[in-house]
Amino acid sequence: MKDKDTIIIKEAYHVPDLAYFFFRMFLSLSSIVFPVLLHHYPLDLSVRFIYDLLPSFLPLLQ
Repeated sequence: MKDKDTIIIKEAYHVPDLAYFFFRMFLSLSSIVFPVLLHHYPLDLSVRFIYDLLPSFLPLLQ
């Protein structure tokens, strides 16, 4: 019984770490992509592009 509890705890903590990793990766990528977009496109298109990508990461964080 003790091993089963340990596995559940590990699984419960594994997914948020993975989601946090992807969210940090998204933030670092957006800090690279955003200035490039801003250089080539107007501000509203760049912001819209970033906010279109953001909802794909929100389910991972819940």
